[in-house]
Amino acid sequence: PSVDCDLNTLAALETYLQEFDGVLIIVSHDRAFVDKVTDHLFVFEGDGEVKDFVGTLSEYASTLVDIETKNMGGESSDT
Repeated sequence: PSVDCDLNTLAALETYLQEFDGVLIIVSHDRAFVDKVTDHLFVFEGDGEVKDFVGTLSEYASTLVDIETKNMGGESSDT
């Protein structure tokens, strides 16, 4: 767990994972860590549905906000 790492170890782990040329499955509650080391997500949405999202966790969260805003009949704050 990244929460148990000191700052130097966490930085080294982030650098290693950013430079890793392969596929990893990362399960973490540390959103900043996930944002730094991922650029593609498989999002488990329930009922056996898995969404393939190219982007970071922050980008995915922003997309969800945009979708929710549109579903409520409003406009995104980015427009």
